[in-house]
Amino acid sequence: MKARISFFSLLFLVLSTALWAEYEPRLWLNSKAGAAYEQVASELQGIFDQAEGRQIPGDLLVDKLNEGAAKRVTGAQLVQALRAEVERLTQAIQMLEKREKIASASRASLLKALSLLLQGGVSVDTIDAVLEYANLVQKPTNRAVDALSASFRIIAIAQAPANLLRPLSECLIRSSLKETQFAQLQSLAVRAKGRNIMGEPLVKLIIGSLDSGSGLAALDRELQTRSQRP
Repeated sequence: MKARISFFSLLFLVLSTALWAEYEPRLWLNSKAGAAYEQVASELQGIFDQAEGRQIPGDLLVDKLNEGAAKRVTGAQLVQALRAEVERLTQAIQMLEKREKIASASRASLLKALSLLLQGGVSVDTIDAVLEYANLVQKPTNRAVDALSASFRIIAIAQAPANLLRPLSECLIRSSLKETQFAQLQSLAVRAKGRNIMGEPLVKLIIGSLDSGSGLAALDRELQTRSQRP
């Protein structure tokens, strides 16, 4: 009987600790970095309350707070940046909640990646369409987010039109490449740019090559061949 009481007492203690645990960003205010922003503490507290109510992971906000403190931004700038981050993360949560499978990647990492895409100027409609495409072809959401992030960087490297982000992302989703290979495509894009192959032609070459079933090695050979043409 005593063992059962001890077990339930321990369980209650664990649950109580989780229930009353302080939301991580609030603890930041008591840190050395947070002390410099005492004048906007009440405004930050309001944002923390809002974020906690929306179930935004606290560590994502702490990252943003530390980033602002490292740059020594003003209190007003920190409040503005954090408020914008909460809005982006809220949009990201709403997009993820529409999907049934949030596979292997953690929720926090997906939210962070989506927030960075939104901050980079990618529209909610574009992200939502790519996530929906992944759902239609029965691919996990984390693959769609990885494809979007990789495609965003490839488009930037190639200096290609922004409207190619969606078709390139969808191509990566349906391709036979593993998510870990997406970074190799970025390296290929850098080499292609060095050979003066860039813009829309490069992106369309990548899409055509992957859709035909060719691997990265074949794509690299094609880039070499094209760079040698007069």
